[in-house]
Amino acid sequence: MERALILSGGGARGAFQVGVLRYLQEKNWIPDLICGTSVGAVNAAALGSGMSLDQIAHFWLAYDRQKMFRFTPQKFIMTLLSRRKFSPMSDTSPLKSLLESHVDPDALRRSRTKIVIAAVNMRTSQLTYFDQSEIGVRHVMASSAIPMVFPWQFIDGEPYWDGVTLGNTPIMPALEKGAKEIIVVLLSPVGAFPQALPRTHMRVAELIFEQSLISSYCMAVNHLADEEVTIRTVAPAQMLGFRSILNFTPGHAEKLIQEGYDSAREQLGNFFNE
Repeated sequence: MERALILSGGGARGAFQVGVLRYLQEKNWIPDLICGTSVGAVNAAALGSGMSLDQIAHFWLAYDRQKMFRFTPQKFIMTLLSRRKFSPMSDTSPLKSLLESHVDPDALRRSRTKIVIAAVNMRTSQLTYFDQSEIGVRHVMASSAIPMVFPWQFIDGEPYWDGVTLGNTPIMPALEKGAKEIIVVLLSPVGAFPQALPRTHMRVAELIFEQSLISSYCMAVNHLADEEVTIRTVAPAQMLGFRSILNFTPGHAEKLIQEGYDSAREQLGNFFNE
């Protein structure tokens, strides 16, 4: 195992990863392993299913929020006030149908690139990694099940939700499998670039949120003992804001795809001797 690509979670910000992938494709940098969480799991599964980057870009540009999930605020509020059985804020049936038409489990099994995605077992609070030998639509749905917003998923009788809570940047499988060259795609500048002190309550809340997303990345990098491992990080240059998480609009996706490409070219230029 030589090369690994790590795709973080971040909702609609995942379009940024498509731009990074385009740049890596131009440089003929082909990973042996792709690890993804949440939206990173969606993109990883799409790649493992044999979708081209043009097809994945089309996916991002063609499907808006209404074609992925439907907000159900009244049902959520009613169950909250009545203290009845929990109901999430959204119905993800459209997303399930989309994934069923784009994720090919058989192609995943045959993929030469190893695919690993992360989800959290809600009963045990343990981060669980699923590889391509078992990944199906339900696994991808589980990895991207944003707590409170999307419904959790049952796999072999166990409830799972978004890996964002414990492993939003799933770098550990790459280290455990002996990868020597790792490119990590973060979906926030926090952790990649120094940040100015926040001046407003909203900025404080945003910084707390963004820092929580990179905890698994920081722990892995800070405790890295093998000096022979080369890790390079690509991230947006500026804060994207809370709204960007659920902003599944073609315009937002197009902007992030271009930003991902530009950021990768700028931040990885020295790595590729540009």
